[in-house]
Amino acid sequence: MLRGGKWGDKQLIPKDWIATITSPFSSFKEIVAYRDQNYTDFGYGYLWWAWDTPNNTGPYEAAYTAQGYFGQYITVLPALDLVIAHKTNDKYERATINYFKILDQLIAANQRYPAQKKPLPKTIDQVDLHIKKQILNQYTGLYQLPFGQDKILKVFLENDTLKVLQLWSKRLEAISAISDSTFSTAVGTTLSFSGIASGESAHLIIAERGARFSAYRINPSEARLLKIYEGVYYNTDLQLSYKVILKNNMLHVANSAINETFPLSEISKDTFRAKQQTFKFIHSAKSKKVIGFTIETKTLDPQKFTRSKAANE
Repeated sequence: MLRGGKWGDKQLIPKDWIATITSPFSSFKEIVAYRDQNYTDFGYGYLWWAWDTPNNTGPYEAAYTAQGYFGQYITVLPALDLVIAHKTNDKYERATINYFKILDQLIAANQRYPAQKKPLPKTIDQVDLHIKKQILNQYTGLYQLPFGQDKILKVFLENDTLKVLQLWSKRLEAISAISDSTFSTAVGTTLSFSGIASGESAHLIIAERGARFSAYRINPSEARLLKIYEGVYYNTDLQLSYKVILKNNMLHVANSAINETFPLSEISKDTFRAKQQTFKFIHSAKSKKVIGFTIETKTLDPQKFTRSKAANE
């Protein structure tokens, strides 16, 4: 694998194939969502873990590693013309969790690459002292990502620093202010908050590696205010009904036809999102009670559902 698969004058493994299998197919941004803190530097290729941008510099330029059972590693460092094999005894049934710290120390012993401390994210006080705590508090809450119902970010304020916690992986990051409404992580992901006007729910635009996607804040309304939406809604043409329920202080929609229940993310008053659909609740002009909702998608005409009369009584 080292030296492009060449041993002496003989090419044992095609150079292009080595480049292919050791290039990240899944970026480190995707990996950290599912793995622990030991995987913050890696993308994943074809069975090889590759140091990924912006971590593939200096001694780790074009570097990659194989990781085996209970802390076994084969690490290839082309910049140092070096291969490190780390063997453990599986009878102890324990992983070598400090392997990468040991690796950093070995590399630091090489005079060409002295040890360097990774910079920590700046706190908001260091970057922008004029951002008021009241403004930062407006951004706090739970945000639903568009990658699955369990992919929820928690944004909260701690010691006057805004922090982001991935609830599914428990990964925690401090974010630094770029402006009053835009922040950055240590690896350059930007988070822009908008929709803080009166009566609106904040939502989040996340930009990383050239991609942009939205995350909507979940249920900023109090549970007592959400109870007005509970009930059974039906569409006779589609022969379909939904039951809206309040569970764990969040609205959920139950589809009995396919035995599925999913949460609704509140965008603004009477408007919610779920599964790439927008649910807009309708009020009676006279009584102001909720009488139905429409479901809107990008490719289909809006579908109207009527609330059962029993729910309004």
